[in-house]
Amino acid sequence: MQPPLLSNEGLLSWNRFHMIAEDHITSRIDTVFLDYFFNDDKLNPGYRRPVAPPQSTLIIRRIHDIGAYPEHFPPSITPLCKSHPLRGELELETFGRAHFERFDQLKTVSLPLLTFIDGFGLYRNIYRTLTGMYFNFAALPFQERTCRANVVPLTLGPHGSNLADVVNALKSLQPLDAGVDVELRPGEKILLCAFTMAYTGDMPQQQKNSGMKTQRANCGCRFCFITSDHRGDLRYDTVTNGRYHKQTMAMRSDMDAHRTKVDRDRYARKWGLDAEAPCLVKISPALDIILSRPAQLTPNIRGSRESCTVCF
Repeated sequence: MQPPLLSNEGLLSWNRFHMIAEDHITSRIDTVFLDYFFNDDKLNPGYRRPVAPPQSTLIIRRIHDIGAYPEHFPPSITPLCKSHPLRGELELETFGRAHFERFDQLKTVSLPLLTFIDGFGLYRNIYRTLTGMYFNFAALPFQERTCRANVVPLTLGPHGSNLADVVNALKSLQPLDAGVDVELRPGEKILLCAFTMAYTGDMPQQQKNSGMKTQRANCGCRFCFITSDHRGDLRYDTVTNGRYHKQTMAMRSDMDAHRTKVDRDRYARKWGLDAEAPCLVKISPALDIILSRPAQLTPNIRGSRESCTVCF
């Protein structure tokens, strides 16, 4: 294993778990540092990254995987940067632990939402489109979720406005993502968490929602770094060459560190990033920017020559 394990380094496991009863827990590790930038070949090595504080009791930067056939293949070690962070981890980073300690003080109601964003034509001219944003309740069964009565319109973006302008008008939704105090009846308060679990839409819209270039770009897949001349390669390693939330946000920081717009545009074209930051982070700051924009497998996308065959 190169480099060798540190004295205070541990390995996460993808396969082996041990269930421990609560009354058997004697202590806990308070300071754990997750190094999502270790061995990331897509980031500029010359830029400074967060490092483990001196008081860290445990450092995690690699994952141990015994594989599906341990009797035939040796275990593998994968850098932590090639994994997706948990939603709870992102929420702790965004809202802080003190916010979640309130869950023990108030009755909490969780209301996950699915938010749909897409442009549609209302006029005879197809170049004049409106941007519609709707949501429905993710906890409903599929048949009820698709009923028109259960689709709640959020807003319509007028012709000539961009998505960032529409999202800026919805900044008041951000407190709902963390949770707000609601008084249902006199003397009964609850903590209501009405958060977007995932954003849905067609392929061009989802590329925009993720802060990526369109699917026609040379590096136009929002889930991996496959180039246009290898989109049909089913043997492409989407784990080693996949896109991940921490990595993508760090790459945006690297892009913004370039001094000139020409250098920033060149960096964006190389890695398939949109020059503008994804605006949905303003109303959903704790969402994984990759996993929360799922693919929509429709016939016109599945058979498209412009889509990544490996990921779609």
